[in-house]
Amino acid sequence: MTTATFEVKIGKEVYEVDAKDEAEAWKLANTFHAQTPPPAPPEKSTGESLMSAAKDFPRQVGLTGRYAIEGAANTLGLPLEPMRMGVSAISQAAGGPPAASMSTYGQKLADLLGLPKPKETSVMDTRTGLANILPSEQVVGDIATSMASTIPMVSGAGALAKNTTGITSNVAKQLSANPMLQYGSAAGAGYGSGLTRESGGDPLQQFFAGLAGGVAAPAAYGGAKSLLTSAGQKVAPTLTGKLSPDAAIPNPAEVDQIITLKLGQSGIDFSRLPDQVRKSLTADVANALRTGGDLGGDAMRRLLDFRMVEGTTPTKGMITLDPRQITLEQNLAKTGMNSQDPNLQTLGNVQAQNNRALIEALNRQGAGNVQAPYLMEAGEASATKIAAEDVAKKAATSDLYTAASQLPGGELPLNRADLVKNIDTALAKENKNAFLPTEVRNMINAIAKGETTIEGVKYPVPFDVKALDNLLTTVATAQRATNDGNIKTALTLVRNAIDQTEIKPVKTEFGGGQVVTEGGASYLKGQDSSPKELLDALNKARSAHRDRMQWQESSKPVEATVDGMQPDQFVRKFVLSGDVADAAAVAKSGDPAATKSAILTHLKDRALGGRSDETGTFGAATYNKTLKDIGDKKLALFFSPEEINELKRLGRVSEYMTLQPKGSAVNNSNSGALMLGAGIDLLANATGLSGVGVGATLAIPFAKKMMQGTLNAAEQKKALDMGKALSTKVPGFTLGERVVPASIYAGLLTNPQGQQ
Repeated sequence: MTTATFEVKIGKEVYEVDAKDEAEAWKLANTFHAQTPPPAPPEKSTGESLMSAAKDFPRQVGLTGRYAIEGAANTLGLPLEPMRMGVSAISQAAGGPPAASMSTYGQKLADLLGLPKPKETSVMDTRTGLANILPSEQVVGDIATSMASTIPMVSGAGALAKNTTGITSNVAKQLSANPMLQYGSAAGAGYGSGLTRESGGDPLQQFFAGLAGGVAAPAAYGGAKSLLTSAGQKVAPTLTGKLSPDAAIPNPAEVDQIITLKLGQSGIDFSRLPDQVRKSLTADVANALRTGGDLGGDAMRRLLDFRMVEGTTPTKGMITLDPRQITLEQNLAKTGMNSQDPNLQTLGNVQAQNNRALIEALNRQGAGNVQAPYLMEAGEASATKIAAEDVAKKAATSDLYTAASQLPGGELPLNRADLVKNIDTALAKENKNAFLPTEVRNMINAIAKGETTIEGVKYPVPFDVKALDNLLTTVATAQRATNDGNIKTALTLVRNAIDQTEIKPVKTEFGGGQVVTEGGASYLKGQDSSPKELLDALNKARSAHRDRMQWQESSKPVEATVDGMQPDQFVRKFVLSGDVADAAAVAKSGDPAATKSAILTHLKDRALGGRSDETGTFGAATYNKTLKDIGDKKLALFFSPEEINELKRLGRVSEYMTLQPKGSAVNNSNSGALMLGAGIDLLANATGLSGVGVGATLAIPFAKKMMQGTLNAAEQKKALDMGKALSTKVPGFTLGERVVPASIYAGLLTNPQGQQ
């Protein structure tokens, strides 16, 4: 069996022990040391001990100076220790001495200045008088050195936080927060580590004892603070008329009055809320009143938003928007989800459940599948409805012209001269004749001449009711077939001229050659003026045509649909990005139900970043921006006021869930949570590792259980307590505030071996 020589110091004695490992060396040295106890010194009285302490005051001042120097050296040495170990390894490999640590240099500087050293003690020393209850000078030195190490770290972190940004600033803020708490943690770590050393514990046992002391000290401080706060709150309400924690359960009617008052300040009518929501809120507020804190109206309003969204679970941070509480909850959620222990995953599961509840709320309102062509489908629905209405108007107009043409005199010539003159005048005035399509110009010319030439043969061109209908149809078709603004203007001038010209039958037409049927001739013989029945029918047909044309041009959505616009851009152009007039036209002439569903699906699409319901994370910022971009006026065209309020409520709730206000220090990189979560799992599996002393073996599961209790039973449970969230209470200390200082000061800054 291979052995090595170990140097073990117990009290004033130093032993060189041959053993297979350091743990066995300590065991053998303790056994040998115990067999030769030193003689017990004479016991001092309490008075003698106090007198001795007074005479020793100058020495204590010197010891304080030594502790300050050694503490500062330990702090400086901690980040340099990996480099020192590398240099030391190279030096020893070359046959040289190991590199000294900053802690050693601190001790040498104190020695050089002639500062006193703490008296060494042993587990076999006999203690009398006050020494029975006071720690030894060496343990006091450990406490003071550890506390001295805190000062440069807290001060340096504070300066770093002020001069940096991002995650560096957030980490520095955490390291500089609650200095008194950190001093207490350092003192507890120094005491636990030093006491274990004095009792013969090895360095690893000292580390875990320091860890326990570093956590226990701030926990005890927090407990005392909570006790004093609770006592004060039990007295103060009797002076201010508030309910105390020990008061009887509040009367539901009185609770409802309080809620009505608080919510009324935000413009919310409590009596109009759903019964289930009112009952839930009443229970929450009654619980808050029993805590004895001041009731927060804003917190109550936020809680109401959560209660109105089915399936959501609020946390204290979401309700209070307190930066510190939000930091705690979000970091705890990350830590728990990075651990394999399901008991630590409460807050993470709440976040996942809330995300799903927001998606389901949009689905209940009518949101569809974001990965389907929902904008195309909604556009097709509106385009189909508009096109169907245009076809119906066209058919009605054509029927009126047909009916007019079948009346007695319906084939009589109409006064073409006035019509042609008005058309040409309008085109010339606006200088648009050059832009008139050739087919329309030829038709007007043929009507003006009363004839047309085909293959060299001249044919008469009548201008009657049927010919007028054909002219109007040709103009309308040409308008829909072009996107050129000049051509459209020219065709509009022609159409307006036709509408404004009084068209009526003529008994004779200059140039002759017109054909008059026997029925028409008999009718004309019996009348001295234009036939009233025919004129009425003709005017009715012209009015229907004019109404159709005006309807086609009444809005951009209708005009674009008649002109053949592709439906995939319809909703985006005229609703999501269009003005209120465009959206109103879609609501009136298009399919409002399909458009409403498309708006909801678009909101969900933006909130989930295009991902499916199963894999998407609800983004509050993009959802709220999209909702704002659409605007209340356009939303009101498709949604009821209650539905709009629900959409806005979803935006608020989603923001409460993810908000990181100024001053919070959420670890968004997930690195710290990953390390802590993995560390908890490592502690869970570390029991029985080779080379680990008995003290460490016992400390590992104890530390794991302590962290689990803090995460699960304390912090996560508190985060879900809405009664306390609604009341103003003095907060306790977070897991990070307890464990982080302890992990820094527990043995790392209290003994050089712990650093290594």
